[in-house]
Amino acid sequence: MSAPKIDCPTCRRSNDPWRRHCGGCGSGLPGGCTSCGMVNSLEDRFCGGCATALRLTSATAPRKVPTPPKPMQHTMPIDVRDVLSEKDL
Repeated sequence: MSAPKIDCPTCRRSNDPWRRHCGGCGSGLPGGCTSCGMVNSLEDRFCGGCATALRLTSATAPRKVPTPPKPMQHTMPIDVRDVLSEKDL
């Protein structure tokens, strides 16, 4: 009995279960462990072969470091007389 094929989520091409990327469009296929290559179920959070996290969890997700605010640039206030001519005043 052969292993079930994996359908590409991008182009829907049927691929062999040991593939990590689609043969039709090159997209990553679901279920393949990036560490050991074992094909896992889509519901699995950890690889059955090496226990590597298969998707980001709160423990494995990279933390975003807040970007410090940009320093305010000091600008010279303008006088309305610099913009309008005397006839407009």
